[in-house]
Amino acid sequence: MIILSIASNTFRETIRNKVLYNILFFALGMIILSLIVSEWSMGYEVKILKDFGLSIMSLFGLLITVFIGVGLVHKEIEKKTIYVIISKPIHRYQFILGKYFGLLLTLLINFIIMSAALYLILYVFERNFDLHLLKAIFMIYMEMIFVMAFAVFFSSFTTPMLSAILSLFIYISGHFSADIKLLGPGIESKPFEVLLNLLHYILPNLEYFNIKTQVVHQLHISAGSIIFSIIYGILYTSVVLLLSIFIFQRRDFK
Repeated sequence: MIILSIASNTFRETIRNKVLYNILFFALGMIILSLIVSEWSMGYEVKILKDFGLSIMSLFGLLITVFIGVGLVHKEIEKKTIYVIISKPIHRYQFILGKYFGLLLTLLINFIIMSAALYLILYVFERNFDLHLLKAIFMIYMEMIFVMAFAVFFSSFTTPMLSAILSLFIYISGHFSADIKLLGPGIESKPFEVLLNLLHYILPNLEYFNIKTQVVHQLHISAGSIIFSIIYGILYTSVVLLLSIFIFQRRDFK
C-alpha cells in the first residue's frame, strides 16, 4: 500500500510538470506534421506515417523517461522532503519502487495519448485500425521501462544532469551493443578487444525491443522473440532496480 501511495503521489506530481506537457504537445505536433511528410512519398503514405509516428513515440518517450525520471529522487533531496520521508515508517526500497511505478503510469498515459493521435491520423488514410502497430508501441514502451530503470538508478547517487547524460548513453550504446562485439576482431590491441567484448556483454541490447521496421513492412515477428525480449527486459530492469535500492539504502542524508 505504501508503494502504491508513493506511486500515486509521484503520478500526480509528474502530471503537473510543465515540461511533460511541452514534450507531449510537441510530440503530438510532430505526429500531425508526419501528414505533410507523407505527402512527399506518394504511394507510401501509410508506411511513412507509421514509421515516422513510431519513431516520434520512441524519441519523445525517451525524453519523458529521461528528463522526468532523473529528477524524481534528486528533487526530494533538493527540497529537503527526503528527511520527512525517511523519518516515517517507510522503507527506502518502497520509496524507490513507488517513484518508479508512478513514472511508469505517467509514461503509460502519455503513450496512450500519442497512440490515439497516431491511430486517428492513420484512420484518415486507411479507414481501419492496424492492430499490429500495438506490438511495436508495446515494445517501445517496454524499452522505455528499461531506460527508466537506469534513469532512477543514476538519480539515486548522482546529479540530474549527469544522470541524464548517462541514461542517454545507455540508450544509444544499447542500440549498438551488437556492433561493439564486431569491432573486436579488427582491433590490434588485445586488451581493448577484451574491453569491447566485456562492454558487449554488460551493456543492454535494446535492439531486442526494436520491431518498428518489421511492423511497418508487415514482416513476420515470432511470438518467441517478443516473449524473449519481454523476459530479458523484466530481468535486466529488476537487476537495475535492485542496484538502485542497494545504493539508495546506503546513502547518508544526515
